[in-house]
Amino acid sequence: MHFITDYPWELKELEKRRLNIILEVLEGREIVIMIDETGDRKKGETTDYVKRQYIGNLGKVENGIVSVNAYGYCDGVTFPLKSKVFKPRERLKEGDEYKTKPELAVEIISELKESGFKIKKIVSDSLYGESHSTFIETIEQLGIEYAVAIRSNHGVW
Repeated sequence: MHFITDYPWELKELEKRRLNIILEVLEGREIVIMIDETGDRKKGETTDYVKRQYIGNLGKVENGIVSVNAYGYCDGVTFPLKSKVFKPRERLKEGDEYKTKPELAVEIISELKESGFKIKKIVSDSLYGESHSTFIETIEQLGIEYAVAIRSNHGVW
């Protein structure tokens, strides 16, 4: 059996177990969640959801895949929590639903809160900071403090 392609575990169950271990270690402490996206350059189009799109760590538009990620921070330690692959509209498969990066971030935050994480604050860059109706509005409805970047050419009310 090939370990990567023929794995014997259910991915969602493995993620749930990993998050439960993190919850145990936290012992009820509050965390700060950092939301950001990352991308990897890919050649060809055989990998699902690869498209010419902005890849932040490269600082330019390239052929690649992007994910929205949540990291936790507590007592000086940063740790990965969840990620979701961004699926460009042009590369959706049958049954896929298009979701923006801020919508994916909101899903991640909601899932973490439902899993029992005590979220003190959320921090993110301007992509999320300038997405008021999707991202900020939901965080405010959840009653979570936030600090988000806003580019200098944007205003805030």
